[in-house]
Amino acid sequence: MRYDGRPVRSGRRRRLQAFSRFDESPSDLVIELAAEGDHYISHGSFQQHDFSRHWPYLESLLETARTKLTRKDIFEMWYKLPRPSLTTINAWLEAAVDNGLVKKDGKGQRDNPFRYWTPAREEFWRHDALSLLHNPDLLAEVRADASFASNADPGRAAS
Repeated sequence: MRYDGRPVRSGRRRRLQAFSRFDESPSDLVIELAAEGDHYISHGSFQQHDFSRHWPYLESLLETARTKLTRKDIFEMWYKLPRPSLTTINAWLEAAVDNGLVKKDGKGQRDNPFRYWTPAREEFWRHDALSLLHNPDLLAEVRADASFASNADPGRAAS
């Protein structure tokens, strides 16, 4: 049993790690002693708990971005201390993608890294002309949508 994060004298959360031959046994669990002191509350795995604690800040970074961000961009923008490692940021981003909170593109290669953004921010970029200049791939999609819409109604184009 360990403290969850930095030890705090009044903290009631602990991280349990178990080694078992049974698949039903969780290998990692965060628990908290209830205020009454008569039972424990489970907060899920340490990764889930860690993600849920840091998601609001990560979301705020993604929501203010001008373009799609790489994990290195997010690492450099992270001003809250202590700064997490690139590996930790990557794990949080992948968890957010798995939960549908964040979108991702790219191949994960040096010349084509994974880039992340929120669906709400993408919608903002589509309606902001200046943002389209910073996101040329969205500009191409908007142009394609506009040409499709103009070709869809041939009677209107003839008048």
